[in-house]
Amino acid sequence: MNFIYLYIFLFIGILFCFGESKQQQLDFLTHFHSDEINQPLIQNILYHIESFSFVNYFSKINLNNNNNKNDVDYYQGYYATVGSKKLANDISLLKYHIQNRIPLILIDVDQADKQHLCAMVNGCFNGTNNILAYIPRETKDGLKFHRIYNWMAAVVDQQRNQDDQTSDVNFTPFNHFTGEFLEKLVGDSSPISALIPPSNTAIPFSYYETSVSGSFNLQAKGKTYVGPVQTFSNRIDNHVYLYKDVPDNLIYFGLLQNSYAFPGSPIGINDPTRAIGYFQTGFSIANSPSYNGAPLDQRYFNLEQTSPATVNQAHQLTNTVSTSFSVEVSFSIGPDGPSGGAGTKAEWSSTTTDVENISDWGINEMTNPSTMKTQWMFHQQFPYDPETLGYANFGSWWQQAYSNENVKYPPSLSTNTLQATTLSVWKASTLLVDPSTQMIVMDIDYSIYHAACMVVHKDTFYDSHHKLFYSLTNLNEGRQSVNLNYFPNH
Repeated sequence: MNFIYLYIFLFIGILFCFGESKQQQLDFLTHFHSDEINQPLIQNILYHIESFSFVNYFSKINLNNNNNKNDVDYYQGYYATVGSKKLANDISLLKYHIQNRIPLILIDVDQADKQHLCAMVNGCFNGTNNILAYIPRETKDGLKFHRIYNWMAAVVDQQRNQDDQTSDVNFTPFNHFTGEFLEKLVGDSSPISALIPPSNTAIPFSYYETSVSGSFNLQAKGKTYVGPVQTFSNRIDNHVYLYKDVPDNLIYFGLLQNSYAFPGSPIGINDPTRAIGYFQTGFSIANSPSYNGAPLDQRYFNLEQTSPATVNQAHQLTNTVSTSFSVEVSFSIGPDGPSGGAGTKAEWSSTTTDVENISDWGINEMTNPSTMKTQWMFHQQFPYDPETLGYANFGSWWQQAYSNENVKYPPSLSTNTLQATTLSVWKASTLLVDPSTQMIVMDIDYSIYHAACMVVHKDTFYDSHHKLFYSLTNLNEGRQSVNLNYFPNH
């Protein structure tokens, strides 16, 4: 079979927060079959990587006849291997990369294509990926973990107004995601040190990260006005902490999720005498667990804690999640990011704290204790709350959106990046370990919704009525399968 290899030199300047600049050269070997390299999505993603200012040199070399392509040791000389469906289905090559902790980047792979990689590592989301990347990492103390980056293919939704007029939301797939991917590829992150059991304990522990991103476009349009395209986007960084309580035959699964919702810039129209929009008014994340295709059985599973709780127009939000067992772990969120300390006893305990500032927005926790589904809605509450009042009921509350006939300005979080952290902790019995695979696979069906609005002045922009244009877009919906008995360091 003919393969095409691309030899990519990336010179990436990493700017640290304290001002020090460091340059790092990365050599990529890209492994494409000859019928894959000209696919538009693959070409576009490679082009967008090349277009970033920190990529100073990008060379494509045709190595169809290179004898080294089947020599697995050949891959050791490169920082990462990039490919698509043919690479995703080369099981021996996938195993070699994981065993030797060499990053893998797969472009344009569907659920069937990526099944082999996802059976080897935790962190995949079900569905079709524009990019799926396996990124091994190691802490300064020698703890090995990995990061999975999921840039999922978009799901198209519709935008609506109070008259139930609909139009397709236009998705543009690239935007900043190739840059975000490169940031994840070379960026420095690690588990919260306070939540890592001390080395003098015999507590099985593992950690990994998985990120999922999505975007969609909206454009403000009136009778004679066409605004700039706004790219709304979001990213969820999932930090998975797994602990095994050997004496009590239990495993604890802590899921800390950092969410980022961005409404696009510049705003399409920002004229209170005509219209203001689009701006974000709500962001929702939900995690629905199941086991063997059925709801969790309370004889073997329990939802230990969730955070944050429902709060209205909070100016400061403190999250706390804790769980008590022979390995006691307490999660929370505090002003300077996660922090805390750990004991050195065999029965280890730790606490971290963090506080978030959320002004003029509220949080609805919609967790269901019986199904153990965790869910939160972050939503604008001041000067009006479209998520609670309902876009279809705009005719009954439209006055709240105007002041002296002018459109009211939305609060800061509605036009800037919303950052939110949610935490869920589940407990499972090790009696569920499959003796043939030594696995307990718990599925998490997730859904992420992003809501946006444009409020229109009557007469001057669209027609003779006050109007609300509302978009509720499902950015990502799929399934993440988590092997709870995943302890590769023990």
